[in-house]
Amino acid sequence: MNVVYAEASRATVNVLIENHCEVVTPKTQRCCGAPHAEEGDTSTLRDLARYNIDTFEQWNLDYIVADCAACAAQTKEYVHLLRDEPSYHERAIAFSRRSATSPSYSRRFR
Repeated sequence: MNVVYAEASRATVNVLIENHCEVVTPKTQRCCGAPHAEEGDTSTLRDLARYNIDTFEQWNLDYIVADCAACAAQTKEYVHLLRDEPSYHERAIAFSRRSATSPSYSRRFR
């Protein structure tokens, strides 16, 4: 989004800021994995999900907001994707609950 639709991404951030949200964009976040899911590459998809969960946990965010519908939907699926991994399942549930359907931009209320 920030490359192809940079103007829309900036607008998303501006709306959040105007509504008194602190916007945090972790520089180390990676792809949500939606393209990998589409291609059936579940190994890379799981790796990306674990990595993003680890990354976003460091920020203790109230919500994770993505301005891309595919990204928002994919991050909600982390809970199902990692259901058989004891060290990630509960963390994936928490991550999915924080994911708002509107991920690449994260926010924390002031």
